[in-house]
Amino acid sequence: MFNCAFSASKRTRAGICVPSAAPLLVALCADDDLVPAYERRMLNLSSCKIPRLASDESVLLAELAARGTQLALMTEASHGAARAVCARRGISPHILSDGEAEIKGSAHGAPVSRRARAARRAERLALLCCEKGVPLSRIAVVAVSPLDCAALMEAGWGIALWSAGYEACHAADVVFPARAEGGLRRALELILAA
Repeated sequence: MFNCAFSASKRTRAGICVPSAAPLLVALCADDDLVPAYERRMLNLSSCKIPRLASDESVLLAELAARGTQLALMTEASHGAARAVCARRGISPHILSDGEAEIKGSAHGAPVSRRARAARRAERLALLCCEKGVPLSRIAVVAVSPLDCAALMEAGWGIALWSAGYEACHAADVVFPARAEGGLRRALELILAA
């Protein structure tokens, strides 16, 4: 399923909505519960979710970085865990970590809602863009989970995978299958072709 929210900053190529200028920053989430135990031991990690990048995804991200596109990794993992995984794959994105304290709950013990965590993730992305001088209209967000929906809605180019949920898929400019079906790879290929 592909859809396009038409605006002056986007054009359609083969029925797929693409921005008229290549994005300056690409943000995505690569968290995965299924990181193999041997890889956890090698990286000395114990968190339940850490970023996992397949080799083809890493190659595409490296191509984007070689073009001068900044990368941002939105993750539930700690900065250290995310950096370790990215370093093994040869990429060095900006890490936008939700932080362990935020995931478990506030200082008062009350759990932080998913909607609040999603809003904070979008806020961290907006702050990074401000810090780097990148207008929100020149970023592409690949929404992989429902936590990415708020960030996707702030982006100039929103790409969602089915796993991001109904709200993100409805708001996205382009929708791809789930990551397990090659959706993230296809999304990165589309961004490279822009």
